[in-house]
Amino acid sequence: MEYFELLDETGKKLGRVKEREAVHRDGDIHGASHVWVVRQSEKGAEVLLQKRRPDKDSFPGCLDTSCAGHMTEGETFLSTALRELSEELGLSAGPEDLIYITRCFVAGEHVFHGRPFRNREVFSVYLLRPGFPLDGLTGQKEEIAALLWLPVEQVRREIEAGSPDYCIDAGEFAVLCDYLQDGGKILEVCVDSVESAVNAKNGGADRLELCADLPVGGVTPSAALFERVKEKTGLPVHVLLRPRFGDFLYDADEFAILKRQAAFFRQAGADALVIGCLTPEGRLDEGQMGELMEIAGGLPATLHRAFDMCRDLEEALEQAKRLGVRTILTSGGFASALDGAKVLARLQQMAGPVRLMAGAGINAAAIGRLRGETGIRCYHMSGKRRKESRMKYRNPRVNMGLPGLSEYEIWMTDAEEVRRAGLALRSEGEL
Repeated sequence: MEYFELLDETGKKLGRVKEREAVHRDGDIHGASHVWVVRQSEKGAEVLLQKRRPDKDSFPGCLDTSCAGHMTEGETFLSTALRELSEELGLSAGPEDLIYITRCFVAGEHVFHGRPFRNREVFSVYLLRPGFPLDGLTGQKEEIAALLWLPVEQVRREIEAGSPDYCIDAGEFAVLCDYLQDGGKILEVCVDSVESAVNAKNGGADRLELCADLPVGGVTPSAALFERVKEKTGLPVHVLLRPRFGDFLYDADEFAILKRQAAFFRQAGADALVIGCLTPEGRLDEGQMGELMEIAGGLPATLHRAFDMCRDLEEALEQAKRLGVRTILTSGGFASALDGAKVLARLQQMAGPVRLMAGAGINAAAIGRLRGETGIRCYHMSGKRRKESRMKYRNPRVNMGLPGLSEYEIWMTDAEEVRRAGLALRSEGEL
């Protein structure tokens, strides 16, 4: 008889175990580990899938993860992954051979072989280290009808199209594809000047979010600034669309401006648009958001921290999924991402095809903590330092801006801050 560890939605053990059949009957949250095996061929990246035997108690005959299994009594996510690799695929690997990608939570109710099957599962996702020897690869006959190598892109398209041949979570596979494309680790630096943009590039930024007036949270940048930053850095530039300082409830004139800005920056060569519109009740305005995304004509969309101003972040996440938002910048609804770490961890498990990007108070130390506590691999920072004005004459009687902001200091991105954050993000170590 097989017993499962019972967990909460974050994957924390509750100190109780339960028999497998009773777990799926009652819908208890339990743990599992998924391991993906990917290789390069002349046709490009291929992923190993197993075809489940027709007599399996769930999803009989479907194409599934390279290998996967439940976390039984006394196991961890990592030990489960290593055991399943050995049992299902005949591969003897060590902890150093697995790359942690993310942790997910899924819930669903099904009927198989005439019996109800309730699945509420927290699972860790791993990738077998590229180059790991596959000479001993063989499928466990009791579990697997066949092993197949299929092109990653083909599998992605068919899963997204809802093919009944697969029992693979679409969000999980989207995260895997992101990882295969860029290692899944992105350091985005928010800048509002050419000097800051160049400093960010010199510090190792992967991409830029470009705005104007960063001290007030940022507004839409000028065309000239966008063109100059693209020319000087060559980095991908995601453009913030925000017509003014303040809330994210826009009237007809403000929304008309946003639509013109979206059309302009699409034509100008922006790599993505950063948007966010709310209703008076604190929900995403799906009508306005959808219209902006339609004007963007397929450019990826990032939902900015208007998300953090929503009344219900989980509801807003589901709205973003419906809209097709690619990335959400969030602190978990708190002043800083560190303060919102517990919420970020929960949202990360629910994110599915949406990539969460942690922002607010991000530096090397924060990344070091948040990677382990949330599993998030994408971070947004400004890395600001104060630069003294070059003005020799200064009039102390006049303040031209917001109280507390001096005309004689300028905030600039510090290349060294960016470099340290990048090192923290790309450092190895099991999560």
